[in-house]
Amino acid sequence: MRFGLILLLVLGFALPLHGQDDVFSDSFVEEAEVEGLDDSEETDEFGFEELEPEMDSVAPEASKPEATSNFPGHRWTFQHDAAYRPHQQRTVSNRLSLRLELEQLLGEHAFVRFDGKAAYNFVYDRFVFTDRNYPETIRVKYRIRRTWREGYLQLSFGSISLKLGQQVVVWGKSDASIVTDLVSPRDQTELFSTPVDEARLGQRMLVLDLYPAANQQFTLFANPDPQTNAYAPAGHEYALASSSALTILPEQRPGFGGTDTEYGLRWGFTSGGSDFSLLAADLVDNDYVLVLEGSALRPQYQRFRMLGFGLNVGSGKFLWKGEAAFYAGKAFTTTDYTAEPDGVTEREVLATALGFDYTSTANDQITLEASNHHIRDWQASLLNTRKNSGNVLLSWSRSFLSEALTPEYAFAWEPQDGDSLHQFQLSYDWSDALTLKLGGFTILAEKDTTAFGRFKTLRQMQTQVRWVF
Repeated sequence: MRFGLILLLVLGFALPLHGQDDVFSDSFVEEAEVEGLDDSEETDEFGFEELEPEMDSVAPEASKPEATSNFPGHRWTFQHDAAYRPHQQRTVSNRLSLRLELEQLLGEHAFVRFDGKAAYNFVYDRFVFTDRNYPETIRVKYRIRRTWREGYLQLSFGSISLKLGQQVVVWGKSDASIVTDLVSPRDQTELFSTPVDEARLGQRMLVLDLYPAANQQFTLFANPDPQTNAYAPAGHEYALASSSALTILPEQRPGFGGTDTEYGLRWGFTSGGSDFSLLAADLVDNDYVLVLEGSALRPQYQRFRMLGFGLNVGSGKFLWKGEAAFYAGKAFTTTDYTAEPDGVTEREVLATALGFDYTSTANDQITLEASNHHIRDWQASLLNTRKNSGNVLLSWSRSFLSEALTPEYAFAWEPQDGDSLHQFQLSYDWSDALTLKLGGFTILAEKDTTAFGRFKTLRQMQTQVRWVF
């Protein structure tokens, strides 16, 4: 079995991915960075965040890797998700999924992890929803989906650890905005409905961790397999309306290896209940810009460089957190074709986020954060951008009935437009294995062209039944 797992991981690194399909609308979707209410690795199923430090647990003696605490070695999760839009009187998702998470030690110095899921969405089954007129390509692609999120081999010797294979790399501390969490792209096909932990896409990469001291960690990664954010294409239930009459050419995607390989370095330091990190990376942008070719546009993913830092400081019932990043060579689509004949220009961007998590005596969990992205040398010709854009996040949760019943509420506000998003979830643990959830979200926006306004038609209610065995 051990040799079979190793073979699976090696083949997975060498062969093309399946289940991480290119998702791009043939009609023009306005370029807008949609920043979810997230940036920590562990979330519950509707995307509400649970506190997770940015750094891995610092362990200077890494020669004996250990499986995740309280993890039984393998775990199956059977799940049913349904989403309904009352204003449209329309079911937009009805999905059954089966997920396998596997962790196995291979002697004292080796460890493997696998995380994969298969799902069937009945909405795209012509024999179940007979009144739906989806394009055949959409039915084929979204009726059955197989996702291989992680599958890697870890080798550890002394203070050095090496991971090779399909992985998710999580940087960042903010729940309100994406500042430094830029390594792993996200599947945004069902926006606001997919939890962050499941939305992150794995990439075939090499990650080297070095622990020079008990409270320090260096991480170096090389990613020859840069994936990009995925969005709902035309004909999908979550697709946005087209806003351009120009022809859209097939997108130019990054390739495996070569000049598209991404690199990054992180240094982390912990002390007591606080931690600090410095980060640097040379990345392929997770979102495209539109390059003008004749009278048509071609989506293209360009490189940029990032320098950043993150900080968590624990103080009593508060955990203060902040991060900042500087992007150099960040590409934007421009309508100033005189200065930029191909319609693409580069700018420097400063992104910041600041906030806190608070735990009350009664176990209320409260998060308040604010973030901002500032584009230097901004001009009105930059398509769908503002010189300053940001949001404010306020979330609350509390457990009742011996922590079996948990209501959660999140409110996000974009001060530049006055738009807001409201998200609610009620979770009930029927038993240790069975969890029931009811939730939904709505967006309040006056215009259809703002960052939140473009998604207000997606407001919905959703249910979930999850059984872990």
